[in-house]
Amino acid sequence: LLPTTIFSILLVAGITYLRGRNAIENQVKTQLNANVDALRVDFDKWLTTKNIRLDLAVRGSKFTSALDQALNQDDPSNPVFITNREIVLNELKQITHKGEDLLFNQFLITRPDGIVLISSQPDWERQDVTDTHFFQELSTESGSMAVYNPEPLYQTETVVVTSVPYFDEQGLYQATVFGISRSICLIGFLEEVSRFNPHAHSYKITESGDIIHVDPYQKILIRLEPSDQQTETISPMIEVFNQNDLGTWNNVVETSSFDGTPVIANFTWLPSMKTGLIIEIPTTIAFGELNTLGPYI
Repeated sequence: LLPTTIFSILLVAGITYLRGRNAIENQVKTQLNANVDALRVDFDKWLTTKNIRLDLAVRGSKFTSALDQALNQDDPSNPVFITNREIVLNELKQITHKGEDLLFNQFLITRPDGIVLISSQPDWERQDVTDTHFFQELSTESGSMAVYNPEPLYQTETVVVTSVPYFDEQGLYQATVFGISRSICLIGFLEEVSRFNPHAHSYKITESGDIIHVDPYQKILIRLEPSDQQTETISPMIEVFNQNDLGTWNNVVETSSFDGTPVIANFTWLPSMKTGLIIEIPTTIAFGELNTLGPYI
């Protein structure tokens, strides 16, 4: 009789434990989804502002007149080019901030062949950016994307690139105007997740599969190598992204973090930035004291 009683108690305890764990897991997943939705709204608002401001600058009559002349006379030593280059950069300088919010750090204008015609960073002029991911993806469309290591402009740095293609009066594609936001802007968004839960961590996934995280000590963006389990989870997301079948795709799973810590993580894509987002919370935090009962059941 005693063994039967003990078995019944353990069975009831086990069922209670599993039900409790499932309930908490569902609650955590719901919270993670809500956090992702809130961050997506913030991201989209920031990106929309960047796109609108850059597009308005490119459509300005003073800007278009100066750029047309610079395109027609692109000898960097020619006084006509020098004058119009300054006008173009001065017009773009007006949109670096919106109030106290930093929108852009640098600008560059490329010809269709990928050669930089004008840039707020003089060293970039005459550089060839044809092979960069952002030029291949954004040169003929308006949009934004996070890019890691966009050589020859930056090395081992993550930036957000916003684009507006430029067409002449006949509707012919003549150039692309790019605005660049350096890592400080992304750091603020990635750290924003802590307002939802101080134990949560967030990461960005670039279109090429690079995973970016804020170093908590140096406050800089660093590239991380995913664990085997993370690679298994992320690979299907990359495939979905490459097939352009995004929608609002997301996936909440139990996995291991970069240091091997068991976590519950939300993997989702942010189509407006052509990038992915991971938000994770350690299972020890998510399940709290419930985990201490597991070994005894």
